[in-house]
Amino acid sequence: MPQFGIILPDNVLQTNKIESVRSFAERNDWTGLPSSTHLHAGVISVVLRPPDTDTSMAEEGLLLLASQRIIIYQESPSRSSAVDFHLWLSWIDRIDRITTAYQDEEHDALQLCKDKMQLSIELFEKATSLLHSDKLASEVLYASGSEIGASADIQTVNDSGERMKMALAIAEIAKLHSFDEQSITSNPSICAKIVTNKILALLGIGAYTLAVVASATDLDGNLRFPPALILISGTLGLIFIVIATIRLWKESKGVSIFILFSYIVFCILLVIQEVVIPAYGSPRIILTNIAKVIHSIAFVWVIIKLFKTNSVRQNA
Repeated sequence: MPQFGIILPDNVLQTNKIESVRSFAERNDWTGLPSSTHLHAGVISVVLRPPDTDTSMAEEGLLLLASQRIIIYQESPSRSSAVDFHLWLSWIDRIDRITTAYQDEEHDALQLCKDKMQLSIELFEKATSLLHSDKLASEVLYASGSEIGASADIQTVNDSGERMKMALAIAEIAKLHSFDEQSITSNPSICAKIVTNKILALLGIGAYTLAVVASATDLDGNLRFPPALILISGTLGLIFIVIATIRLWKESKGVSIFILFSYIVFCILLVIQEVVIPAYGSPRIILTNIAKVIHSIAFVWVIIKLFKTNSVRQNA
């Protein structure tokens, strides 16, 4: 089944680093990546050429990407039955007519730019109207509208700095709105099917809550609950950390490293505190509390990431 709105991992493309964008444009190995990425990279490589270089290939490439996405959606089983089939076909036809105009050496470049901007605005407006009723259709139209708009914008820039900005803008589209004719994760593991990202996030919240409850003490400093409860909460917490680290590694390696590192440091400091009981207010206790706060921040960050990330794109 086709996939839309695929987010590329940071090790493939980082839109805030021009070096990463250049590497993406020069990439040769597209194994395991969405089919649209190759064409996006080709468009970016043309835009990054020196000023006064013809950009018509990039302009047509963006139009082709927009048209392909809409066509694939139209033929996809995921298409909503409420979609106005004839309206979408009219958009495909208009993109085709704009692309065909490039074959005429005496085409009106200004009119071509106006036609693309008008179509881009129409797609944006339709995407906005479908945002709450049909998110997939909205995603398809928004991404295609962005590409058509970028195709128009490229016509108006001929400065190296402006071209750099255009390359970053197109890279942003590739980063957040890649698509593929077939499912990239066609054989997800049993764990990925059962433990979705939202379930994993709830597991983490449950483990954290259980740990807080299990560590409760009475006025004499004695545990209110059996030590076995602490062991269970610790085991659940460890399972959450391991799965979350693996699940988020491709999408956001920095977050995975942050949660894993903070967890390890916090555990080491806790063990040291239990073995060598420090005096109240000692630097060791302060350091442990700081590590606890940092780990809590990492934990919240991971929970938010898991709730926002589409688990279909991940493998556990």
